[in-house]
Amino acid sequence: MPAPPAQALFSILRRWRAAGLLHLPVAPFEEEADVQEELERRTARLAEARARCADCTRCPLHKSRARAVYGAGPLGADILFVTGAPSPADEAAGLPLQGEEGALFDRMLARLGLKREAVYVAPLVKCRPPGERHPEASEIATCLPVWLAAQIALVQPRAICTLGSTATSALLGSTDPIARLRGQRFDWRGIPLFPTYHPGYLLKRTSSRKEAWSDMLTLMAHLGKSVEGGPALASPAPES
Repeated sequence: MPAPPAQALFSILRRWRAAGLLHLPVAPFEEEADVQEELERRTARLAEARARCADCTRCPLHKSRARAVYGAGPLGADILFVTGAPSPADEAAGLPLQGEEGALFDRMLARLGLKREAVYVAPLVKCRPPGERHPEASEIATCLPVWLAAQIALVQPRAICTLGSTATSALLGSTDPIARLRGQRFDWRGIPLFPTYHPGYLLKRTSSRKEAWSDMLTLMAHLGKSVEGGPALASPAPES
Protein backbone atom coordinates (compact mmCIF):
# COMPACT_ATOMS: atom_id res chain seq x y z
CA MET A 1 0.00 0.00 0.00
CA PRO A 2 1.56 3.33 -1.02
CA ALA A 3 2.40 5.87 1.69
CA PRO A 4 0.09 8.88 2.11
CA PRO A 5 1.22 11.94 0.07
CA ALA A 6 2.35 13.91 3.14
CA GLN A 7 4.34 10.95 4.51
CA ALA A 8 5.97 10.38 1.11
CA LEU A 9 6.91 14.05 0.87
CA PHE A 10 8.48 14.04 4.35
CA SER A 11 10.46 10.95 3.40
CA ILE A 12 11.85 12.73 0.33
CA LEU A 13 12.76 15.82 2.34
CA ARG A 14 14.55 13.71 4.96
CA ARG A 15 16.64 12.03 2.24
CA TRP A 16 17.52 15.44 0.76
CA ARG A 17 18.53 16.72 4.22
CA ALA A 18 20.69 13.66 4.76
CA ALA A 19 22.39 14.38 1.43
CA GLY A 20 23.21 17.92 2.60
CA LEU A 21 20.49 19.76 0.63
CA LEU A 22 19.21 22.18 3.26
CA HIS A 23 17.63 24.82 0.98
CA LEU A 24 15.46 24.26 -2.06
CA PRO A 25 16.37 26.35 -5.11
CA VAL A 26 13.63 28.81 -6.09
CA ALA A 27 13.02 29.60 -9.75
CA PRO A 28 12.71 33.29 -10.63
CA PHE A 29 9.11 34.50 -10.27
CA GLU A 30 8.24 35.66 -13.75
CA GLU A 31 4.45 35.88 -13.62
CA GLU A 32 4.38 39.51 -12.45
CA ALA A 33 6.89 40.51 -15.11
CA ASP A 34 4.83 38.71 -17.74
CA VAL A 35 1.67 40.54 -16.67
CA GLN A 36 3.43 43.90 -16.81
CA GLU A 37 4.85 43.12 -20.23
CA GLU A 38 1.40 42.17 -21.51
CA LEU A 39 -0.11 45.37 -20.08
CA GLU A 40 2.56 47.48 -21.76
CA ARG A 41 1.94 45.68 -25.05
CA ARG A 42 -1.81 46.31 -24.90
CA THR A 43 -1.26 49.94 -23.89
CA ALA A 44 0.99 50.48 -26.89
CA ARG A 45 -1.46 48.81 -29.25
CA LEU A 46 -4.33 50.92 -27.92
CA ALA A 47 -2.30 54.10 -28.42
CA GLU A 48 -1.44 53.04 -31.97
CA ALA A 49 -5.11 52.32 -32.71
CA ARG A 50 -6.13 55.72 -31.35
CA ALA A 51 -3.61 57.43 -33.63
CA ARG A 52 -4.76 55.48 -36.68
CA CYS A 53 -8.40 56.18 -35.86
CA ALA A 54 -7.72 59.92 -35.85
CA ASP A 55 -6.74 59.66 -39.52
CA CYS A 56 -9.38 57.11 -40.56
CA THR A 57 -11.05 57.66 -43.95
CA ARG A 58 -12.84 54.31 -44.21
CA CYS A 59 -16.35 55.81 -44.34
CA PRO A 60 -17.83 59.16 -45.46
CA LEU A 61 -18.13 60.42 -41.87
CA HIS A 62 -14.52 61.55 -41.94
CA LYS A 63 -15.42 64.28 -44.44
CA SER A 64 -17.50 66.25 -41.93
CA ARG A 65 -15.86 65.42 -38.61
CA ALA A 66 -13.87 67.93 -36.58
CA ARG A 67 -12.07 65.09 -34.82
CA ALA A 68 -12.54 61.42 -34.08
CA VAL A 69 -13.67 60.39 -30.60
CA TYR A 70 -11.93 57.09 -29.92
CA GLY A 71 -12.84 56.51 -26.29
CA ALA A 72 -11.37 56.92 -22.82
CA GLY A 73 -10.65 54.84 -19.75
CA PRO A 74 -8.19 52.36 -18.27
CA LEU A 75 -7.13 49.00 -19.63
CA GLY A 76 -8.67 46.20 -17.63
CA ALA A 77 -11.68 48.28 -16.60
CA ASP A 78 -14.42 46.08 -15.17
CA ILE A 79 -17.06 47.82 -17.30
CA LEU A 80 -16.84 49.11 -20.85
CA PHE A 81 -19.77 51.37 -21.77
CA VAL A 82 -20.61 51.67 -25.46
CA THR A 83 -22.43 54.78 -26.63
CA GLY A 84 -23.85 55.50 -30.07
CA ALA A 85 -22.18 58.29 -32.03
CA PRO A 86 -20.28 61.27 -30.59
CA SER A 87 -22.34 64.36 -29.76
CA PRO A 88 -21.19 67.91 -30.65
CA ALA A 89 -19.89 68.26 -27.08
CA ASP A 90 -18.02 64.95 -27.40
CA GLU A 91 -16.46 66.02 -30.68
CA ALA A 92 -15.40 69.38 -29.25
CA ALA A 93 -13.70 67.72 -26.27
CA GLY A 94 -12.46 64.65 -28.12
CA LEU A 95 -13.97 62.54 -25.34
CA PRO A 96 -17.19 60.50 -25.06
CA LEU A 97 -20.23 61.44 -22.97
CA GLN A 98 -19.66 65.13 -22.39
CA GLY A 99 -22.13 67.93 -21.64
CA GLU A 100 -25.38 67.37 -19.77
CA GLU A 101 -25.64 63.68 -20.65
CA GLY A 102 -22.10 63.16 -19.40
CA ALA A 103 -22.93 64.94 -16.14
CA LEU A 104 -25.93 62.64 -15.61
CA PHE A 105 -23.78 59.61 -16.43
CA ASP A 106 -21.17 60.70 -13.89
CA ARG A 107 -23.83 61.14 -11.20
CA MET A 108 -25.14 57.66 -11.83
CA LEU A 109 -21.60 56.25 -11.62
CA ALA A 110 -21.12 58.10 -8.34
CA ARG A 111 -24.30 56.52 -6.95
CA LEU A 112 -22.73 53.16 -7.83
CA GLY A 113 -19.53 54.08 -6.02
CA LEU A 114 -17.62 54.47 -9.28
CA LYS A 115 -15.65 57.26 -10.88
CA ARG A 116 -15.42 57.98 -14.61
CA GLU A 117 -11.69 57.20 -14.44
CA ALA A 118 -12.47 53.61 -13.38
CA VAL A 119 -14.62 52.70 -16.40
CA TYR A 120 -13.99 52.69 -20.14
CA VAL A 121 -16.37 54.56 -22.45
CA ALA A 122 -16.23 54.06 -26.22
CA PRO A 123 -18.49 55.30 -29.02
CA LEU A 124 -19.87 52.76 -31.46
CA VAL A 125 -18.74 54.95 -34.35
CA LYS A 126 -15.87 57.32 -33.80
CA CYS A 127 -17.00 60.27 -35.93
CA ARG A 128 -20.07 62.46 -35.42
CA PRO A 129 -22.67 62.09 -38.19
CA PRO A 130 -23.77 65.41 -39.70
CA GLY A 131 -27.11 66.88 -38.75
CA GLU A 132 -27.32 64.99 -35.45
CA ARG A 133 -28.58 61.92 -37.30
CA HIS A 134 -27.98 58.33 -36.18
CA PRO A 135 -25.10 56.50 -37.87
CA GLU A 136 -26.11 54.50 -40.92
CA ALA A 137 -25.80 50.73 -41.09
CA SER A 138 -22.91 50.95 -43.56
CA GLU A 139 -21.03 53.33 -41.25
CA ILE A 140 -21.51 51.00 -38.27
CA ALA A 141 -20.49 47.99 -40.35
CA THR A 142 -17.27 49.80 -41.26
CA CYS A 143 -16.40 51.18 -37.83
CA LEU A 144 -17.40 48.43 -35.42
CA PRO A 145 -15.09 45.60 -36.55
CA VAL A 146 -12.11 47.85 -37.26
CA TRP A 147 -12.15 50.07 -34.17
CA LEU A 148 -14.62 49.10 -31.46
CA ALA A 149 -14.15 45.31 -31.59
CA ALA A 150 -10.38 45.69 -31.41
CA GLN A 151 -10.77 48.25 -28.62
CA ILE A 152 -12.86 45.86 -26.53
CA ALA A 153 -10.34 43.07 -27.11
CA LEU A 154 -7.53 45.28 -25.82
CA VAL A 155 -9.40 46.68 -22.81
CA GLN A 156 -10.64 43.21 -21.81
CA PRO A 157 -13.59 44.33 -19.65
CA ARG A 158 -15.48 41.95 -17.40
CA ALA A 159 -18.76 43.31 -18.76
CA ILE A 160 -20.09 45.57 -21.52
CA CYS A 161 -22.97 47.99 -20.99
CA THR A 162 -24.55 49.36 -24.15
CA LEU A 163 -26.15 52.77 -23.74
CA GLY A 164 -29.13 53.27 -26.02
CA SER A 165 -30.74 51.52 -28.94
CA THR A 166 -28.06 52.30 -31.55
CA ALA A 167 -25.19 50.67 -29.66
CA THR A 168 -27.37 47.82 -28.39
CA SER A 169 -28.80 46.94 -31.79
CA ALA A 170 -25.36 47.03 -33.40
CA LEU A 171 -23.67 44.71 -30.92
CA LEU A 172 -26.59 42.31 -30.53
CA GLY A 173 -27.72 42.36 -34.15
CA SER A 174 -31.28 42.87 -32.90
CA THR A 175 -34.06 45.12 -34.11
CA ASP A 176 -35.96 44.86 -30.83
CA PRO A 177 -36.47 48.18 -29.03
CA ILE A 178 -34.21 49.03 -26.13
CA ALA A 179 -37.21 48.95 -23.79
CA ARG A 180 -37.54 45.23 -24.54
CA LEU A 181 -33.81 44.41 -24.39
CA ARG A 182 -32.85 46.32 -21.25
CA GLY A 183 -32.78 44.49 -17.94
CA GLN A 184 -31.42 41.32 -19.53
CA ARG A 185 -27.99 39.75 -19.87
CA PHE A 186 -26.62 38.91 -23.29
CA ASP A 187 -23.16 37.88 -24.48
CA TRP A 188 -20.92 39.53 -27.03
CA ARG A 189 -18.00 37.32 -28.04
CA GLY A 190 -17.96 35.71 -24.63
CA ILE A 191 -18.31 38.96 -22.66
CA PRO A 192 -21.51 39.56 -20.66
CA LEU A 193 -23.47 42.47 -22.14
CA PHE A 194 -26.13 44.51 -20.35
CA PRO A 195 -28.21 47.03 -22.34
CA THR A 196 -29.78 50.13 -20.82
CA TYR A 197 -30.98 53.58 -21.81
CA HIS A 198 -28.63 56.29 -23.06
CA PRO A 199 -28.13 59.23 -20.66
CA GLY A 200 -29.29 61.60 -23.42
CA TYR A 201 -32.62 59.75 -23.50
CA LEU A 202 -32.86 59.86 -19.71
CA LEU A 203 -32.49 63.63 -19.76
CA LYS A 204 -35.70 63.83 -21.77
CA ARG A 205 -37.52 60.82 -20.32
CA THR A 206 -36.96 61.11 -16.60
CA SER A 207 -39.57 58.43 -15.91
CA SER A 208 -37.17 55.81 -17.36
CA ARG A 209 -34.41 56.57 -14.87
CA LYS A 210 -35.78 54.07 -12.36
CA GLU A 211 -35.41 51.31 -14.96
CA ALA A 212 -31.92 52.47 -15.90
CA TRP A 213 -30.91 52.44 -12.25
CA SER A 214 -32.25 48.90 -11.90
CA ASP A 215 -30.14 47.91 -14.93
CA MET A 216 -27.04 49.35 -13.27
CA LEU A 217 -27.72 47.37 -10.10
CA THR A 218 -28.07 44.19 -12.17
CA LEU A 219 -24.73 44.93 -13.83
CA MET A 220 -23.02 45.55 -10.49
CA ALA A 221 -24.50 42.37 -9.02
CA HIS A 222 -23.04 40.40 -11.93
CA LEU A 223 -19.62 41.85 -11.09
CA GLY A 224 -20.06 40.88 -7.45
CA LYS A 225 -20.06 44.51 -6.34
CA SER A 226 -22.52 45.69 -3.73
CA VAL A 227 -24.03 49.15 -3.84
CA GLU A 228 -24.47 50.95 -0.54
CA GLY A 229 -28.06 50.54 0.55
CA GLY A 230 -28.57 47.52 -1.68
CA PRO A 231 -31.84 47.00 -3.58
CA ALA A 232 -33.48 49.90 -1.76
CA LEU A 233 -31.58 52.21 -4.09
CA ALA A 234 -33.38 50.75 -7.10
CA SER A 235 -36.32 53.06 -6.61
CA PRO A 236 -34.83 56.56 -6.36
CA ALA A 237 -33.37 57.71 -9.67
CA PRO A 238 -30.46 60.13 -9.97
CA GLU A 239 -31.59 63.75 -10.05
CA SER A 240 -31.34 65.71 -13.27
